[in-house]
Amino acid sequence: EALLSARGTVVVQEGYALGNVGPISLQAIVVSEAGQQEPHLRGLRVDVVDATGRSDPASVSLIDMDEIARLSRALVSMVDLASAWKLVDKPYTEVHYTTKGDFVVGFSQRKQDQSAFISSGPAGAATTLADIQALTQLKDMVQTAQGLLQYK
Repeated sequence: EALLSARGTVVVQEGYALGNVGPISLQAIVVSEAGQQEPHLRGLRVDVVDATGRSDPASVSLIDMDEIARLSRALVSMVDLASAWKLVDKPYTEVHYTTKGDFVVGFSQRKQDQSAFISSGPAGAATTLADIQALTQLKDMVQTAQGLLQYK
């Protein structure tokens, strides 16, 4: 992240669009300093548009390559839990995962009603609510990024 905002440095950023989940867009990115052979940063850029009206209209999270595998495993776990619980009457229950860069993804369930949520930035930042299927879509895009970036 520091390289993206570096002063006095020519920064080259390649972006590979992965798609959208509602008002959320994902892009695999490769960032390097001009003239350098090896990229300094490979990761995921997630743009979240706030749907709650409580905060800034949009926020960006950058997720480093080393975090993508953990995020992928977390999403697989959440998709599995949501599937296992969909016909179970549960008290209010919330499951979430937070990256180092304050990207938060999760879902809540009350009785049999499930809802996904995704936010970017510090507490109270841009947040959007989505159908539980958004977790599966997000998982698929993160796994696509993982495969794409390992060869960049």
